[in-house]
Amino acid sequence: VKGDIKTTKALTVKGDIKTTGNLTADENVYGRAFYANSDRELKTNIENINLDSNLDKFYQQLQPVKFNFKTDLNAQHFGFIAQDLKEALSIISTDNAAYSIVNKDDKTGYYRVNYNEMVALNAAQIKNIMNYIKDLQSQYESLKLKYKELEEKINENR
Repeated sequence: VKGDIKTTKALTVKGDIKTTGNLTADENVYGRAFYANSDRELKTNIENINLDSNLDKFYQQLQPVKFNFKTDLNAQHFGFIAQDLKEALSIISTDNAAYSIVNKDDKTGYYRVNYNEMVALNAAQIKNIMNYIKDLQSQYESLKLKYKELEEKINENR
């Protein structure tokens, strides 16, 4: 089939659906899982995300919101405003990287968010936080030892 398929009834397809273009839904999409292509063979310019201070600034600027879509006032959603997210992304990336997370639909003019791309940033920030906690634990243990030594010296001098 070439071109658009428009129907007011359910469309049932047995077998795979393959498209070389976009697949757009105005409502929910249901399924058991969504898999994004992630094989190393498909990628180039692979680098670890090492943006310690900038990543902190990025997350500080993020403003998670709850909202209703104007087309469905009964269902509350959680997420980000795409334009705000795009602005926050400028802290950590060039426009090309921001485009993979936030982009504008040429047909509708509306911005959209690829939340899957946020997973790697979240993991990098979690690693940063875990390293910070390890540093704090190490400092705490060191201070505990110093406190114990000082306490022993005070008790000796009594």
